[in-house]
Amino acid sequence: MMEQHRDPTPPAPAASVSAPEHRPAPERELLRSFLLASLLSVAVVGALVGMVYARAARDEAIDQGHSHALRVVAHLQAVLAREFGGRSALELLRAGGPERERLDAAIRAAISGLEIRRVYLFDPGGTVVYSTVPGHLGQTVRDYEPLARAVGGAANSILIERGDPLDTGGTEPVPLLETHVPLCDAGGRLQGVFEVYQDASWITAEIREAALRSAAISAASTLLMAGVLLAIFLRAHRLVRARTGELARANAALAELTADLERQVAERSAQLAAQSRLAMLGTLASGIAHEINNPLAAVSSAAEGLLRRLDREAEPLPEDRLREYLEIIRDEVFRAKAITRELLDVARHEPAGQQLVAVNELVRSVAALMRLRRPHPPFELELALAPDDELPPVRSHPGKLRQVIFNVTDNAIDALAPAGGRVVWSTRAANRNGTPEVVLRCTDDGCGLPAEVLQRACEPFFTTKEPGAGTGLGLSISHGIVTSLGGTLEIRSAGPGCGAEVTIRLPAVPTAVPPAPGAAAAERTTAPGHTP
Repeated sequence: MMEQHRDPTPPAPAASVSAPEHRPAPERELLRSFLLASLLSVAVVGALVGMVYARAARDEAIDQGHSHALRVVAHLQAVLAREFGGRSALELLRAGGPERERLDAAIRAAISGLEIRRVYLFDPGGTVVYSTVPGHLGQTVRDYEPLARAVGGAANSILIERGDPLDTGGTEPVPLLETHVPLCDAGGRLQGVFEVYQDASWITAEIREAALRSAAISAASTLLMAGVLLAIFLRAHRLVRARTGELARANAALAELTADLERQVAERSAQLAAQSRLAMLGTLASGIAHEINNPLAAVSSAAEGLLRRLDREAEPLPEDRLREYLEIIRDEVFRAKAITRELLDVARHEPAGQQLVAVNELVRSVAALMRLRRPHPPFELELALAPDDELPPVRSHPGKLRQVIFNVTDNAIDALAPAGGRVVWSTRAANRNGTPEVVLRCTDDGCGLPAEVLQRACEPFFTTKEPGAGTGLGLSISHGIVTSLGGTLEIRSAGPGCGAEVTIRLPAVPTAVPPAPGAAAAERTTAPGHTP
């Protein structure tokens, strides 16, 4: 099949493998791009590593400055306690006069040579009660987070860059480390907050040095890595150029193999097409065997019933019963004939004829057939059908729709407990989204279905019956028929032991159908477990 559409002239291998000998080599452009990317990587990585390392160095330096400030404050408190006999700084400040001057002199002497530029003492309300800058006395600092944290009992430090305004106003020409330390009495009650400003030039110098050092190390590492990658790149490029000729020759050989492979594929495709047709026939044969088995079983049951009647009863069989048996045999033989005709229609690709079908009549005929097919065990088959004049017809092939009802009923009876049970068929007219439809529902009080079985119930050849007891095609065929009619088939079960429900929805034809003679809105057919 494929050879009929293939160009008999094989492609010329030389046209697809010619080497661009006179083109400018792209390796220079690639090398230039590689070098630019390497330099950019060096800059970016160096900057990022420098920032990270500088931040770490900054935090470490601030921790060191914070520790120094705590030692300075502890030293101040020790000096004041020694000089003033244990009296607190706030008491001395309140005393005023000479005591205040002695306190100022003691503080200035204590911080001399310790790189401390300013000292403040705040009361708990944030008012400056002492400062080495006399002009700041009496100022009140509010809503300042470091001071608030110290009032809460947590000493803390922040780095103030050169030129930034201080919390008490003004600027300094050098960076400062501002530290707030809570001042408590012997009972742990807050008396005030010491604020110490120390020269932080050494901190910023360490930060710059750390940033430069880390950037240099990262740049050197990145350049080294780029050099290694460049060497690898150049070696790989030489290998690629060496392999190019080999690939060109392999490409020419591959072109020849491709032409030969196309011929083999065409031959194999023809073989697979033949095998596919055989597989399709096998699948159809399995389905047809399942379909024909049902009417043959009904014919066999009716014939056996007649023979049992002849053997057991001397008086002749009533004419109405004899007619019933013969009609069943005739109907089932014609159904088998219709199935074979459908197989021929499939083989000829001819669509099966459809007509208006009264659903109630099909349900009644299947119920009557089940009395002959299933004498054991006893079961109840209840029909709760809508009145014939209220149920619109559906367009379908009668034999196909009857087979759907038969398969669903057969499965429902199989699911009943060994002691028997009840199967209920109901029909009703409905309207969904403005479209008329006929709803058929079959419920049973049998063994039910677990969730994993529900998901696979309509798969071909899937069955839960014993080997040899079922083919697994009934629900699969039924689902296909209902879908082809534009309807849906849905199976529900609450779980094992809870029974099952099959709902079939078919599009209805808004045309009146004459009611079947003798139809009742609800009737009950019982198979008592003995020969009818």
